[in-house]
Amino acid sequence: MKKKQDDFEYIKAQFDSEPVVTPSTLSEQAMQEKISRGEREQHVIAMPKSRRKTARSVIAVAACFVILLASGTGIYSARKTAQPLPLTSMTGVSYFTSYRQLESTVKAIEKRNKIVDRGVFNIFYGGFSKGSAMEVNDMAAPEMLAESVTGAGAADTQSADYAATNRQVAAVDEADIIKTDGNYIYYIPYGAGVKIYAADGTNTTLVSEIDIDDVLVNEMYLSGDQLVLLGTQYPQYEYIDDDGWDGEVVLYEDVAPPEETTAEVATEETEADSTEIAETTAVDTSVAMTLAVETEPTVSVPTETATESTAPAAVEAPQLPPLEEEEGDRTVALLYDLTDRRAPQLSDVYVQSGGYLSSRMLDGYLYIVSYFYSYDRRIPVCGNAEGCERIPIEDIVAIDGCDETDYAVIGALDTVSGEQAVTKAILGIGNDIYCNGENLYLFGDIYRYDGSFYDYSVDVQTQLMKYTLDGVQVALTASARVEGTTDNQFSLDEKDGNLRIATTSTNSDYQDTNNLFVLDSGLHELGRVTGFANNEHIEAVRYVGDTAYVVTFQQTDPLFLIDLSEPKNPTITGEVKLDGFSTFLTPVDDNTLLGIGYCTADNGFGGVYTNGLKLVLFDVSDQRAPKVLDEAVLPEAYSAAQETHKALVHSAAGDYYAIPMTVTDYVWDEYGNMTDASYDYDDGILQFRINGGHFTLRNLQTAMETERCTFIGDYLYAVSTDGDTVVAFSAD
Repeated sequence: MKKKQDDFEYIKAQFDSEPVVTPSTLSEQAMQEKISRGEREQHVIAMPKSRRKTARSVIAVAACFVILLASGTGIYSARKTAQPLPLTSMTGVSYFTSYRQLESTVKAIEKRNKIVDRGVFNIFYGGFSKGSAMEVNDMAAPEMLAESVTGAGAADTQSADYAATNRQVAAVDEADIIKTDGNYIYYIPYGAGVKIYAADGTNTTLVSEIDIDDVLVNEMYLSGDQLVLLGTQYPQYEYIDDDGWDGEVVLYEDVAPPEETTAEVATEETEADSTEIAETTAVDTSVAMTLAVETEPTVSVPTETATESTAPAAVEAPQLPPLEEEEGDRTVALLYDLTDRRAPQLSDVYVQSGGYLSSRMLDGYLYIVSYFYSYDRRIPVCGNAEGCERIPIEDIVAIDGCDETDYAVIGALDTVSGEQAVTKAILGIGNDIYCNGENLYLFGDIYRYDGSFYDYSVDVQTQLMKYTLDGVQVALTASARVEGTTDNQFSLDEKDGNLRIATTSTNSDYQDTNNLFVLDSGLHELGRVTGFANNEHIEAVRYVGDTAYVVTFQQTDPLFLIDLSEPKNPTITGEVKLDGFSTFLTPVDDNTLLGIGYCTADNGFGGVYTNGLKLVLFDVSDQRAPKVLDEAVLPEAYSAAQETHKALVHSAAGDYYAIPMTVTDYVWDEYGNMTDASYDYDDGILQFRINGGHFTLRNLQTAMETERCTFIGDYLYAVSTDGDTVVAFSAD
């Protein structure tokens, strides 16, 4: 009896030393209501057979919780199975009631992973994958809508129509390395800061620069008179070299130019700097036509007329607290007041654990997602320039059967008032997001454990976490898993409260097959279509209304049309095949779909390889019989638009599209070998129009490497990757 009393006193002392925060769902009132209703919590998604051994392993690990409870670790009550209790009305998610419990759980995962052959893929990818269109009545492309603003707060004069960042959802802004308000261009060169240009055609000038020393700036948002920079702050690593000298590892060398040097902004009129490459004529639209484009420009680039700007204003770099190695990376949001474009003023700073992953902005509310590589059982933090605090334990959850010790961290910030919400963290999941303004979905791959190792090629699932958004309040409302892996954010879409998600699965014979699932608001399955395009994998997905357009690829590019008007019975209604494959799809009008991707060539061994840039127009007016209207093939060309939708811009005023492009010119000798001057690059912008179902292309040479361009009024602007040069073309 004395022993039990001593144990009780010891446990009580431990609880008193680290108070347990009881979630509202476990309050006395909530539990009484549950008992009176006779409710039971259940996991509604059955665990696949191949996961059974993992379940036993997790149960074995969780069994230590009973022992930990006896030793006063602050853990919540365990059931007979010793499994963590699920979050109320939640499937596949567990919560923690103390940091010590969280650390013990992470320690148990680390211990098990040490004895498991994780394979080389885990070393590089950490067990995760790579990274809705709004409901519309037609196929107009709202995400590339050219915006028009009055210029109030942005400049003294009214701004012209300009191209907005290409978005997945029209109402939800996405960050990028280039932004414009119709009067100024904002550009991030090599992540070192931001350069601000006054856009005035041939008189464009650089007006100010924001240098950021301690943060690798990834992307930004522009909202009226406010600029929001998002990036990653890295720890200050120290080392001792062979000679015993200790110093700091520099991320990149920042060489200051001579004081008398100012940024040179070159501008050109297109008439002297562009050439019509090709223009299609009327063709039989039932036949796929290939538009061959010369890889060698037919015009030379004339000497640029440089306009020297006045000395740009230097903006003082923000002073952030030093980040020690043991703290890991941090995501930083820097808010600048742009009332005076020549002298931006830092107004606020927000930080959270982990490297910057992605973000969205809606009506001034910023949602940031970072990925926190947690070693030594570190707890993620959030805060401001003054300091950080650990994320409250009640805001940290783990996916059931968690095999990873890293976190996805979600933060919310009101960029107008500066109000910050409690940041959320998820243990064991996260590498991409989809957001429609009402809900944010975090998703990533889950690899299945067969008792001795993880197979990273087959039997993979996608874990989904649904967060409902209300200003700065972010609430976890549903969780689920589906078979297969996603391609990117466009694999997901929400309509009428239902989530649609397209995935690729690989069977035990290492053969790919593809799926599309429809889930309700609680992420319970409503319908599915599976097993299409065997031995191929998904390369692009786009949802428009009740139709999903899915591109798969192995040697050809089939475009599948899937009718989703009956969520419980999604049905493939038509398909069309052609060479190459699209990596991005976007609607042009009610009946036309634009695809941007790769052209391919025979490798001589029964397969194909990517061989340049390809544009394709699909006629989808007949859902049962889609067809190819036109193709533009540019061998040896590459564009950032093949990898990111943000590199495609659209000018509604003249119905122009534009993407950056580089063409590689290979030089061969008489024996078929590359010479010493093996290749050269022709850099520029590919501008095109779509008329009557056909492409009209223009090759605009810039003589500089560029990853982004933008439309303002009658001009198309291209910015060099280092941000030192801007070239302006007449868009006509």
